[in-house]
Amino acid sequence: MEMNEQTVLRHTTHILVWLSGQYGEILTNYCAEFVGGDRLLAAEIAQQTLLEWPKSLAEFKRGSLEERLKSTAARLCVPHTPQLIYNDWLHEDEVKGELSESDRLLLFMVDNGLRPRNIAIIIGIKSGTIRTRIHRAKQRLERLLEASSNA
Repeated sequence: MEMNEQTVLRHTTHILVWLSGQYGEILTNYCAEFVGGDRLLAAEIAQQTLLEWPKSLAEFKRGSLEERLKSTAARLCVPHTPQLIYNDWLHEDEVKGELSESDRLLLFMVDNGLRPRNIAIIIGIKSGTIRTRIHRAKQRLERLLEASSNA
């Protein structure tokens, strides 16, 4: 069975409509957390996620469809994450400011619900490497918190 461009386009459209109906609101809510509650921007990013998601299929080895969509959404949200949200997170514990910028960024993403494999995709390095970096960043933060409580 040979499929022409029109048939492929029709099937793609049906899939996008289904994905939007099933996951549009979930993705919009997820993105809204990253962009400071801006629902309009979150909805735009959710729609962009649905359009870009098929391109990212090769990056995933396993995981639910929702996890895959959220990972793609998170990657698209990062440039829109307001500095204010990051600053609020940073000032929850004064010692976070003593961490390196890369440690702070990793811990910020983890604290906001991103899984290590999703962070790896966003940053563009292997999942195992990210897990190690997250573990070490948490250890450094724990040492700083202990030192500040002992002082």
